[in-house]
Amino acid sequence: MQITEGATLTNSVQAVAEGRLDMAPAPLILPFPLSRGIGPYSGIGPERGAELAANIRVVFFNAGSGQVFGYYNNNPIEDIRSLEGKRVWNGPPRGAALTSGRAMVQLLAGLKDGEGDEGIQNP
Repeated sequence: MQITEGATLTNSVQAVAEGRLDMAPAPLILPFPLSRGIGPYSGIGPERGAELAANIRVVFFNAGSGQVFGYYNNNPIEDIRSLEGKRVWNGPPRGAALTSGRAMVQLLAGLKDGEGDEGIQNP
């Protein structure tokens, strides 16, 4: 049995669907864009994406998630909805963690990444 950990989850899901891996951790949203050949799977196309998505099965589901919002004492945040002009680290350079971090800032503060705040990503 081949399992991967620590790889980009979009690549891991595709590897499972293609039969190169047996199992991989992944957010449940990834089979949806794969099945339509959109987003990170736009290069695959809708027909091949639907074919690959049919190969995926969920073995275990855990909806646990942790979102942490922290700040330095020298630049306090009075209100989480007021992030205008702040520098925000919103996750690694790509993948579900970055998408979730950006979505949290947009949901709470109404700011899209780079529009009103400075979004920072690093591995």
